[in-house]
Amino acid sequence: MGYTALIDADGLECFHRLKHERFHPLLIDDAKRGLADIAAGRVFPADAVLALIQQRRIKPSRSLYPNKLSTFKTQKHG
Repeated sequence: MGYTALIDADGLECFHRLKHERFHPLLIDDAKRGLADIAAGRVFPADAVLALIQQRRIKPSRSLYPNKLSTFKTQKHG
């Protein structure tokens, strides 16, 4: 079920401005956490992570909280 709201152009502009004001700090926080992970060596090979994601799509895991990423060796780049 979907809902529709009718608003004027000023209301829509205000909504978009508020959305961007909230969204921008979230992006910066995510980038900071990502850079901290890289600096701490918490990285995984992209091909291994993609393979894991594909396996999960094909065959769901039996455990409720699979933590297969911990089986990968972390790699320090730099």
